[in-house]
Amino acid sequence: MQVAGYQELFDTGVRLSEAGRYEEAVAPLEGAVQVSRAHWEADRRVAPAYAAALLWLGGALRQLERWDEALAVADLVVVLRRSAVQPGEADPDLAQALCQYAVLCVHGRRDLGRAVLAVAEAITIDKAQAEASGQECTPELHGAYGVFAAVQLARGDTDDAAQIETYLASHTH
Repeated sequence: MQVAGYQELFDTGVRLSEAGRYEEAVAPLEGAVQVSRAHWEADRRVAPAYAAALLWLGGALRQLERWDEALAVADLVVVLRRSAVQPGEADPDLAQALCQYAVLCVHGRRDLGRAVLAVAEAITIDKAQAEASGQECTPELHGAYGVFAAVQLARGDTDDAAQIETYLASHTH
């Protein structure tokens, strides 16, 4: 679905980000987020454009180490993914968004308690996906456990992190 004014803002922000000009990329990406969000509230079919703008904006903010803003964007991505999931459905995109949120918490040293909850939910989703495919461990589940270990280390819980590392080493693909 086309959103008036979105594409030019989005393309400009992406080009600037790809060129490493993150500070300059933020304004057009914020504009793309605002335009797509306004349309998304009226028409949920705009969700892919909204998500793309949020992901690129979050990437630029991470590069600038603007952690609070990057976390707010990551939180919006989680909300957006949740709105697309039916109750009881295991959505790998939601699991990925939750892990990305947790990673930002670790890098920005922010809200590590919420990071634990986010990655625990991602692990639950990824476990359900693995079981549904008849596998004990998938790359997604392996990655979620790695994020969990990073969160535990950031929290100073080296015992849990070491146990997770041992588990991951025994389940490498």
